[in-house]
Amino acid sequence: MKQENNENMRDLIIARIESTGPSNLKLFVGGGEGMSREDMIFHVQKGDSIGKKIVNNQINFLKAVSSGKLVELLNTV
Repeated sequence: MKQENNENMRDLIIARIESTGPSNLKLFVGGGEGMSREDMIFHVQKGDSIGKKIVNNQINFLKAVSSGKLVELLNTV
């Protein structure tokens, strides 16, 4: 069950990466070089440490959106 949930979560995150932002989008994790959309998808599919960071960040973002915390924070700016 947990394996299936992880695969579903990865599929969701990959769909978000593919559908969000311009195709030349770059992601910077730490002090390394920027990653292309294809690089991000590769790391998420592979499930390596970078892929796990991407998934965790996306999950945290989705939680913030669904709970209304993102809107609260944006309203303070």
